[in-house]
Parts: sequence; C-alpha cells; structure tokens
Amino acid sequence: MKHRLIAALVAALVVSGGGLGAGTAYAADADFDGEISGGGAYLWSYEGASTKLVLPATWKGKPVVSVEMEIGAVTTAVDATRATGLRTLNLYGGEAKLAKLDLSKNTKLTSIHLEDLPLTSLSLSANKALKNLRLDRTKLTKLDLAKNTKLVSLYSNADPVSSVKLPKTKTLKSVGFYKTKKLKSLNVKSNTALTTLTLAGTGLTKINLTKNKALKVLDLGATKIKPASAKVSKLTKLTELHLAGNTTFTKLDVKKLTKLKVLNLLDTKLSSVDLKKNTKLTKLALGGTFKKLDLTKNTALTELTLGGDKPVTKLASLNLSKNSKLKHLSVYGSGLASLNLTNAKALDYLDLYKTSLTKLDLSGLSKLEWVSASGNKKLASVTFAGNSALQEVVVPDNALKSLDVSTLKKLGFLDIAGNPGLAVRIDPVRNPRLSEVRYSPVKSSVEDYLALYEGEGWPAQTVTNAK
Repeated sequence: MKHRLIAALVAALVVSGGGLGAGTAYAADADFDGEISGGGAYLWSYEGASTKLVLPATWKGKPVVSVEMEIGAVTTAVDATRATGLRTLNLYGGEAKLAKLDLSKNTKLTSIHLEDLPLTSLSLSANKALKNLRLDRTKLTKLDLAKNTKLVSLYSNADPVSSVKLPKTKTLKSVGFYKTKKLKSLNVKSNTALTTLTLAGTGLTKINLTKNKALKVLDLGATKIKPASAKVSKLTKLTELHLAGNTTFTKLDVKKLTKLKVLNLLDTKLSSVDLKKNTKLTKLALGGTFKKLDLTKNTALTELTLGGDKPVTKLASLNLSKNSKLKHLSVYGSGLASLNLTNAKALDYLDLYKTSLTKLDLSGLSKLEWVSASGNKKLASVTFAGNSALQEVVVPDNALKSLDVSTLKKLGFLDIAGNPGLAVRIDPVRNPRLSEVRYSPVKSSVEDYLALYEGEGWPAQTVTNAK
C-alpha cells in the first residue's frame, strides 16, 4: 500500500511537471516536439489538448532553454514559471485567448518575441537580463522597460501602445515602433548609443534627437514629426533616412549627411533636394513635385525609384549619364518625356508607368532581365538590340504601333495587351523560351492569354490586338 501511494505521487508530479530533477522520464515530453542541442532543450511545438500550456523545466532530461511555438485557439493560459532556465521565448498566437503572461520567474530570459496574442498586460521588471524584445499585434497599451537596463533591441508593430518608458542605458542600440498610432510621445535622450530608430506610422508629432548623434538609421515615415523637432540635418552619421509619407517636410538639407547610402522621400511635399554631397548614395526614392533632379554626382547609385502613391508629375527629364552602376529603375506617374539609358549598362530591372515618353530605346542593355512600360499613352516605339538576358517584356496600354522581339532569345513572357491594332510576330526559332503571350484580340476589357509549350513545336505566328 505504501509503495502504491509513493508511485501515485510520483506519477502526479511527472504529469504536472513537478520537481523530480533531470533525467526523469516525463510523461509530458510526448506533448512537445523539439531538439536537444548544446546541453539544452529547444521546444517548437505543443501537441497536448490542455487549454493551459505548462512549459516544463526539462525535456528529455535537459533544461528547457528555448521555446518557439504557435499557441492554439484553445489555449487560454501559459504557465512559464517552471521553465526558469529559459533564455529565449517566442510565442505566436492568432486565435489564442491569452490575455496575461507571467514571466517573473524567467530571470534568465534574454530574448522575447510575442506575436498576435491578445495580451493586455505584461510586466518585465524581473527580466533584467533581457536584451531583445519584439511585440507584434498585441493588445498592450503600456510598456515599462525602465528596469531592463541590458536591453539592446526593441520593436513594436501595430500594438496599441500609448505609454513607453525606456531604460536609461547606453546599451540600447535599436528602437522601432511601427504603426503604433496611439504613441504620442517618446523620450530617447538618455539612449545616446542608439544607432537605429524607426517611428513610421506612429502618432508622434515631435521627437528630440539632439543627444542621439550615433544614429545611423532613422525612419520618420508616415508621421507628422516636424523638421524643426527632429533636426535631421545635424545627424551626420546617418546612412539611411526614411521620410516616406511624411508631409511636414517641405524642405530638406542633407548636404552634411555625407554618409547617406539610402534615402527614401516617397510621397512627401518636397519639390527639390540637393544631393551633390551625397556621393555614397546607393538607393534613392523620391516622390513629390520635383521639376528637376541632378544625379551626376551620385555615381554609386544602384536603385532609383521616382514616384509612389503620389507621382512625380513635374519631372520632365532625367540625366543618368553618370549612373553606370544603376541596376533598378522605376518611374511612376511622371511628366518624363525623354530617357537616355545608353550608359546604364548594369540595368537589370526597368519599370515605367504613366510617363510622357514617346519612345524607349533599350539598345545595348545586355543585363536587362525584366522591363515593364505600361499606361504610357504617348509611347509609340520600343527598341530592342543586344538584350541577351531579357526574359519578360510587359508593355500593355501604350500607343505602340510595332514591336520586334525577334532578337530576344531568352524571352519567356510577353504582354502587349491594350495597344490597339498592334501586331507582333513570334517564332519558336527566335524565341525558343517563350511560353506565354498576353494580348487583346477582341475589343473588350477581358484579355486573352496564348499559352505556348516549349519543345512542343508551336508554330510561328502573328498575334494581333483589336483596333
């Protein structure tokens, strides 16, 4: 009788995850999937049926050091108090009904990621070893990290956070709040080691960055943060500056930002910017009422985007004669009437949408793989020559009268729909890789697709759009 009582007690402790020590054969082990590595257990899924997820102290005899798993819809609670050796905790919800999470016993935690969980409160005051914290789409409204003095990285995405207390520490390098629209204020003056600050889509209208001279990446996009508040021109260590969707900037001085490599000014109210001193720029995106743009000093440029949700309507010309490293060019909704790509030998991606171009010469662009020119109502001709790498040609809804694709050996997809009366000759000998053609043989909003099959011996033919 005594032995049966002891056996029953042991079984109860095993099921509950009680302290039987390392090496015990836990019955709950089968409910988890994971691996043993470096003397620790890494758990990544829970197959049990309980509505309360109890994270064990050990799994297969090894201390649980990492948990990364999705929380099911039936889960209403997570008990992490036993997993005192936990260093990494990543929980993903969706339909879980988890409103609270007690991490007060998990003092060794260095990394936490909580995603799609309806958490309304979270205390991290006991987690003094915490270095990385990421929150995505929770219900948290307050975030007190004052005691997390070892914090290095913080990111909050689409959380209803309205109050934030950051630790007064020099260890904090990266802070990001994205689409946290209820966040109206943030104090980063004590975080002088900050190198990355993202505030895109927040409710902030001002931010004091006078103490943050180490900043390298700054995103004030889709906010109403005013220039006089941010004093961007004084952040001379910046390598990336993102102001997309920030309409408070009507002027921008980047002359002293000589280390800039990425500049995003899409959908702003800017009408000019002097980039002569920004010779290290590799990626540039502009939107607004620009009338002219001088890129002759930006010889390192590899990506250029002109126009976003708000097109660059007043830009009539573009000089790319000095931009021989340019690989990616996109122009949307511009008054651009001429474009000389003769020196853009590295170009592999070209997208032109609703411009005022009348002709497009792609001769000699041997690295070009993808070209799209659509909605250019004045575009009457496109010239191909020496485009040995070109695989996709997308040229719908223009004014093309003729199109010769006979030199495009690697062409796999062709779209000519919406060019009234356009006839294009395709040939399996000259276009051996062509597998699909999109065109409009009848005057209708519905376009047809002509499927061609490699190796099937499809006949040479002419595809013609309705007039």
